[in-house]
Amino acid sequence: MREGVIRETSWAWWLLPIFFNWIGGIGAFFAVKDKNKKKATSLMILGFIIAGAWILFYVVLFILGFACSTEY
Repeated sequence: MREGVIRETSWAWWLLPIFFNWIGGIGAFFAVKDKNKKKATSLMILGFIIAGAWILFYVVLFILGFACSTEY
């Protein structure tokens, strides 16, 4: 295929990084990269952003758990 040609891809690829975080983002990237490089990159970035948000969420819960604990 020629460089710069963008083919239509399904919207359902966005579900992979949403439900499987970084693993889904990487999988979607490799599945879509030959058809639409920009969308593939966006899918991978979304997977890492969602994974980072979950990590941040658990870190905050961990810190608040120690801050609210009455046992030392």
